[in-house]
Amino acid sequence: MNKTEPAAHVVEAGRITAQPVQRTYEPDEEKTNVNMNEMVKEKKDDKTDSEVIAPNNPADKPVEATEAKEPNGRPASAAAKTTDPLQRSGKGITAIGDSVMLDAAPFLEKMLPGIVVDGKVGRQMRQAGDAVERLKAQGRLGDWIIIELGTNGPFNKKQLRSLLQSLGGDKRVLLVNTRVPRQWEAAVNRDIAEVANEFSNAAVVDWYSASKGKDGFFSRDGVHLNRSGSEFYASLLVKTLTAYNE
Repeated sequence: MNKTEPAAHVVEAGRITAQPVQRTYEPDEEKTNVNMNEMVKEKKDDKTDSEVIAPNNPADKPVEATEAKEPNGRPASAAAKTTDPLQRSGKGITAIGDSVMLDAAPFLEKMLPGIVVDGKVGRQMRQAGDAVERLKAQGRLGDWIIIELGTNGPFNKKQLRSLLQSLGGDKRVLLVNTRVPRQWEAAVNRDIAEVANEFSNAAVVDWYSASKGKDGFFSRDGVHLNRSGSEFYASLLVKTLTAYNE
């Protein structure tokens, strides 16, 4: 894991190997929409709205544990197979996200035993710092970090820069862009790509492109994933981690 690819770029293919699962699931305690006065204060130049996109069927969620402009930047692998015979290890890998990450959590844990998945329904980018600090204090923040946020609303680039700076240059960070049929989709994907290009230890996982035309992977809201979509999503992350490590 000493080799760092150029920002927002990950070559394709490779191999990662395998241990017990650690999962954090924060229940949906914030079902109301984000206070817009707070969002306007944090992102004065952003006129888009944000909302908590709740899963269609919370009972399907793990018990524990978007067509706009193409995103800028050089993306990571845009496709992944849903089956892989290799046994891999998730030790030292931490995934932080919202309900989309929770959809993929069971498959990530199967493909990467030992991975720490920290997901929360409705989580915003501005809340990622708290999750990072908590995981650090618990000794559960790995050297490889996947961040999947932006589903529930936009953020300003300063927030993402601060988050990456707080992680430090010794961490390897994968930023997953989004597919969400809401007005902020293009802005979120653009900002993720632009900020990733500023950090040599960060790369983009291009979920937006990888999921194009795959409507069968999604629930009726076009955001949350069914079983096939969740497995494909997890496989994409695993393939990208492998490629970034080569």
